[in-house]
Formats: sequence, structure tokens, C-alpha cells
Amino acid sequence: MNGCERRRARGRGSRKKGFTLIELMMVILVLSILLTAAIPGISNAKRRANEASAIAALRLISQAQSQYRVRYGSFTSVPQLESSGLISDDFQDSEKSGYSFENAAAPTGGDWSVRANPTSPGVSGDRYFFVDTSGVIRYNDSTQASAIDAAIE
Repeated sequence: MNGCERRRARGRGSRKKGFTLIELMMVILVLSILLTAAIPGISNAKRRANEASAIAALRLISQAQSQYRVRYGSFTSVPQLESSGLISDDFQDSEKSGYSFENAAAPTGGDWSVRANPTSPGVSGDRYFFVDTSGVIRYNDSTQASAIDAAIE
């Protein structure tokens, strides 16, 4: 066996199995197409989840206001509800799940109202919410919600 024949014999037996550069590029291309299609769906799901969390938080605030009034004789602000232990400390700086919670007007002995606004409209949430002493949660699609907006069903 001469040198040339030995190299050919070695080459046939030691051939490695694996992916070619073209095959790897095709896999990357397919994955990027799938991710491009999935990202808008994931963003929509995140906004909807934040909105559901904001609605649940407003229900919690409504219940906490009732409890606070029974204990102390008047309604109070969201930060005071947190510090009194009636709502969880998830409301750091009156924010939770991409929404900021603020009193729409100063609470009085017989009345209160709270707004939930997306911290980044269109990113953290699409709708604005409002709840007051009635316990009815209302929403607006484009600006801060108030007592005259449509109720959540």
C-alpha cells in the first residue's frame, strides 16, 4: 500500500458524523421564524395577565377598604392599606404587575376611589381601571377610567 492509498483508507474509516454548516443555518432560520411568529402572542398574553391581575387587585382593595372602615371608622389610601396589613406588600410603591394604583380622590369617612393605570400603556397593559365605594370595577380603553365608564362584566 502506497501513501496515497493509506490516506484514502484512513479517510473512509475516520469520517465523523455531524451537522454541516448549511444544516445548522437552516435550523437557525426555522427557529427564528417560529420565534418571530410567537413573540406578539407572548406579549398579548402578558398584557392580558397584567390586566387580570389589576382587576383582582382592585377587588382586593375594595374588600380591604371595607375591613379598614370597620376597624378604624373611615376609608384610607392604598399605601395605608398596605402598611396596616390588609393588602399584601406586593404593592411596592403602589405598583403591581405593570399597573400603578392610586387614589382617584382623597378618601373620606364615607367615600373612596382607586385607579389602576398601566405603567407603560400598550406594553404592560391596554386598559385603565377604576373602582369606588360601590365595588363596581370600571374600565376605559384610552385614558384614565372613572365612575362613568363601562363596568367589567
